[in-house]
Amino acid sequence: MSYNYEDILIIGDSFCGDRNSPDHWPYILLEKLTGRNDKIVRGMGFPGASWWSTRKELIRQFHEHELPKILILTHTEPSRIPSDEDLPLNTSTILNNQTSTIDKEVRITAKNYYQHLYSSEFSEWAVLRWFEELDNILDKHRISITIHLYSFDTTNWTKSKVRYTFKNGVTSNEVLYNLQTSDCLFSSPNHFSIEKNKILAQSLFKIITSFDVSMNSKCINFNLLEQ
Repeated sequence: MSYNYEDILIIGDSFCGDRNSPDHWPYILLEKLTGRNDKIVRGMGFPGASWWSTRKELIRQFHEHELPKILILTHTEPSRIPSDEDLPLNTSTILNNQTSTIDKEVRITAKNYYQHLYSSEFSEWAVLRWFEELDNILDKHRISITIHLYSFDTTNWTKSKVRYTFKNGVTSNEVLYNLQTSDCLFSSPNHFSIEKNKILAQSLFKIITSFDVSMNSKCINFNLLEQ
C-alpha cells in the first residue's frame, strides 16, 4: 500500500524531534512510505518537554487536518513540568543545568518546584490519565495503524511495575532510552547514531507494511534496532 504525506503523523519528545534531514529516522520513514522526500513529516517532537506538549499537538492535528492512517507516538517520562510554551522543563535541564535555553527566572521557578512541590505520585497519576484519554481518542477516530514507543522505562515509576499497554494500537516493549549508546545521548539526532536512525526507520517500515489487526492491544518486542 502506498501512502501520501498527510497519511503519516509522528509526535512525541526528542526521540522523534529531528526530522528534516535524510539522516533522521522520521524523514527516512516518510520517504520509504511515500516515495517522496520533499516534505517534513507531520507532527512535532518536543525535546525535554512534558507529555502535555504531545497531547496539544495531537489534538491540534486531529482538529485542523485530516486524520492520518499511520500514527507514531513517543511517550516521555512523567516527571516533566507541563508548559503551554513547550519548554524543556525536566530534572536534567533544571537540576543538572543541561541546557542554557531556559530563562533564568523560569529555571529558578522550576527548580523550586522540583525541590519543594514535586509529587511523583501525582505525576504518575496524571500521565496514566493521559494514556487513558489517548486510548479513548484513538478509539473514537480509529486510526488504521498506531505505534506507541516508550522513550523511557515506565516500569521504574509505576507502582504496579507493569508497562501501560494501549488498547488502541500496538505498544513496543522496547525502551528507546535503553537502545542508545552513551556517546549519542545529547550529540546525535533523536539520540541515535546515523546508522541507528536508519535501522529504526527500516524496523518501523517493516512493522507498518506487515501490520495486522491482531497486533492491536498488545505489547510486542520488535527488535527495533536490530538489522
